[in-house]
Amino acid sequence: MFKYIDPKKLQLSVLVLACVVAGHAHAQTTSVNISKQPPSTNTATTINSTTTKINTETAETKPFSLVTSLGYSQKIAVEENAPRQRGTDLEFLAGYKITDQYSVSGKIALSYDMNGPKNTASSDTTLGFKVNGLKINDELSFAHSLSAIVPTSEESKNKNKLKFAIGQSNSLTYKTDFLTAKYGLSFSKNIHEYTQNADRKILNEYGLTNSIDFVVPVTDQFSVSTGGLYRMILTYENDQKFNFGFDADLNYDFTEKLSANIGTTNEGSALKSNGTDSKINIYDENSSIYRAGFSYVY
Repeated sequence: MFKYIDPKKLQLSVLVLACVVAGHAHAQTTSVNISKQPPSTNTATTINSTTTKINTETAETKPFSLVTSLGYSQKIAVEENAPRQRGTDLEFLAGYKITDQYSVSGKIALSYDMNGPKNTASSDTTLGFKVNGLKINDELSFAHSLSAIVPTSEESKNKNKLKFAIGQSNSLTYKTDFLTAKYGLSFSKNIHEYTQNADRKILNEYGLTNSIDFVVPVTDQFSVSTGGLYRMILTYENDQKFNFGFDADLNYDFTEKLSANIGTTNEGSALKSNGTDSKINIYDENSSIYRAGFSYVY
């Protein structure tokens, strides 16, 4: 049904592509590295690490920046005899611009489950290194980044026994006064102590993600954004999985430092249980969630 892809060949192909593009790199405007994270657990990684869309325009101008975001999310569907799933996220993103070409970043989030035991949990920690690549003209430019996932969440440390994860991503951005469009290609590799987690489920080893994002400014303060991703995952037993994600947001900048957003996200397996029919939907009343949040740049 699906052709088996040798993970070593897959890794080599992506790295060769990255090296070819990166070989043309030269200095351009640096931005804080915010990328879709690799799948570091045995479940699909969310399209956004928090519920908040972060506007990094102000952060990009600073040698050092700290972006704090607070968001609320709620599942649209209500399960029978169960409360509606909802929660909040508090994320911290620190960035340092080494030069106009190189920058580093670190990100971690705290989540609060407003259902059940109402637990507070930490996410894994993401460390990033970004290189601004070839700038073709004022509108079109490349960027490349390396990332490392440090297991700081309870699920990664205790259930999945994740040692660490690494990722490499490349992006092509087209930016004008009327539209910003960005295509990304990223590869990830997880390293666990075992091939199965505590529930005896096979863990994910490799991930290859294609993503695309659009931002349309309506006024100087108001914008509309949307994005999508398609991810192929290879487990330790060479089983293939396919995931997707869509999001859409209305964004408003109160000031250069304070922003807000409201939007919706749908994500999950790209295939139905029969392994053939597509399950990809922009909106699904059973799996979509509403989101709202604020972010502030220090």
